[in-house]
Amino acid sequence: MSRPGRPRTGAPTLREIAERTGYGLMTVSRALGPDPEAVTADKRLRIQAVAAELNYRPNLNIRALRRGSGTLVGLLCERFDARVHDLLIGLHDVLVPQGLLPCLMVIGHHPARPGMDPGTATIHHLVERRMAAVLAVLPRPDALPDWLPALRREVHDRGLPTLLAGAAPQQADLPLVRSDLPTAAGLLVEHAAAQGSRLAVVDENPGDPWTTALAGLITATATERGVSWFRLLPDQDLPDHAVPVATSTAALLALAGQRTPPAGWISSGDASTCPLAGLAVDLADRDLGTLAGQLLIEALAGRPLPACTDLPPRHRRAT
Repeated sequence: MSRPGRPRTGAPTLREIAERTGYGLMTVSRALGPDPEAVTADKRLRIQAVAAELNYRPNLNIRALRRGSGTLVGLLCERFDARVHDLLIGLHDVLVPQGLLPCLMVIGHHPARPGMDPGTATIHHLVERRMAAVLAVLPRPDALPDWLPALRREVHDRGLPTLLAGAAPQQADLPLVRSDLPTAAGLLVEHAAAQGSRLAVVDENPGDPWTTALAGLITATATERGVSWFRLLPDQDLPDHAVPVATSTAALLALAGQRTPPAGWISSGDASTCPLAGLAVDLADRDLGTLAGQLLIEALAGRPLPACTDLPPRHRRAT
């Protein structure tokens, strides 16, 4: 059952098609993107039918390109890790058909003037490259980066479409597309609690701010819901009647290598490749990049960026 859309004042958008069909923006983007087979046939045909009815066409004549601001979309990050890699793939897939290319900008890899911090130096370099838009990856979910004011001042306040990706602990004062970490943590805790077990929270790399913050969110969620938990390193033995909850598939597999894994294993990373039984939750960074790219394309066409767009985590149960 489709939902009524808002009155249209210009060319149809993916958001309008999503409203008409009742499907999410990510599903619509995939069905009309370079890989429509990723969407089931019934949804794909419905979406394509509504797109044809509205005479939807990909916006190849983006306003930013007409005003000569370039064909590059800056991807700003503090380090190039697995999360950024997956996000970059999703961003690339949606930008290239529109004649745009992502340009990776890693903070600290550009010369700084005297008295200038590395974040501001990279942002200045980004501005000099005349990007059409900027997607900045938040490095951790429990604190805002110190380069955020420079990004707001040098990029966003100059009218360049600017979007944050990741998770923010508070209002970042910039448009944000984020993985729904509280839902991911809740799924993990709920699954373990249903078994009447204690949670063994496994962090592959306790020195990594992202996984450490994610582990903290899992333990806080467990405490809030009255579920017993304890921390466990991958090289430690798993006690009986404990269900491991890992901050990445790599952490889970490292622990699994010690013994035959029992039913009820849980992972909060890359659900599609985790071979273990139990509940696997995928934060879907590739989908996050695709969604962010689509929002930036609409912003370049003159449509305002929403203040916050949440991407629900994927999950699967295996036996």
